[in-house]
Amino acid sequence: MSAPDRRDAKRSATSGTQAAAAELAEQAEVLFRAFRVIRRRVLARPLGMGAQLGSHLELLNLVRRQPGLRVREAARALRLASNTISTMAGQLESAGLLERRRDAEDQRGVRFYLTSTTQAELADWRDRRLDLLVDALAQLDAADRQRVTAALPALNRLVQTVRERS
Repeated sequence: MSAPDRRDAKRSATSGTQAAAAELAEQAEVLFRAFRVIRRRVLARPLGMGAQLGSHLELLNLVRRQPGLRVREAARALRLASNTISTMAGQLESAGLLERRRDAEDQRGVRFYLTSTTQAELADWRDRRLDLLVDALAQLDAADRQRVTAALPALNRLVQTVRERS
């Protein structure tokens, strides 16, 4: 096969791969959207947090996982500007959901902590989400559960790739 023929074959394979990836992306988007709808409608928001935006809940969940987080660290993790994090933290503090405490190592900085009520509500919300998934997975037959299990590493890599590119 000549060099131009190899390039044409490679281009054809690449366009076929791109077309297959585009179809898969459409299917994945439908699935991800369905998960978001279920999460929003069935599980709603944590009890006292109905008015909070998704980004506020992301910050609260991040602080739940990493108590004592600094503004800069939260901004990096959520890919938001530091001033956006500071504004959100002020709103959450005013709502009684988050505490901002002076950083003992750097008195100019603050660290974020959840209030005890917020900790309990987020734990309850997480438990309800997990219970729903456990029940749904238990309804699948063993072969489907194995397929889901086998797909998880690839889905994790997909999420990581999307994060890196966004």
